[in-house]
Amino acid sequence: MAHVGSEVKGIIMAGKDDMYRLAAACAEEGARQPEHLHVSRGRPGTRAPHLLLERNGKQLCTCVLFGEHFVLLAGADGAAWRDAALQVANRLGIRLVARRIGVGGDLVDVEGRWPSAYGVSSSGAVLVRPDGLVMWRAELSVEHPEQTLEAVLADLV
Repeated sequence: MAHVGSEVKGIIMAGKDDMYRLAAACAEEGARQPEHLHVSRGRPGTRAPHLLLERNGKQLCTCVLFGEHFVLLAGADGAAWRDAALQVANRLGIRLVARRIGVGGDLVDVEGRWPSAYGVSSSGAVLVRPDGLVMWRAELSVEHPEQTLEAVLADLV
């Protein structure tokens, strides 16, 4: 089970066209099931939306970020999420890469779709599993991002 807010919620994972109960992702309150992947907006348990990004002047798709590690994607104002994710992953021994998307971040959102595609603000973040499924997300920043991510990632070890 995964902790969401102060409640323990069911666990979900995306299938081909909808969401299934399985130990893999943190559920959000109000998540509707089934849900088509093309309108998932980064909802936990669905495939991470593909976006065109730029890093060091070279274009890439979000899909190339996934495959080997857990990936935390945070908005331009999400430095606290990035820092907390790296600290928690290091402490728990989890392989994780953290990136910020937007002005001042590691990645540039070429089409300006990051917030709407992932359902977050510039201070929000999403955690994507190595298989490209969104595991967890926070629309906005929180007061204690390290504690929040520790609760999410602790279930993996």
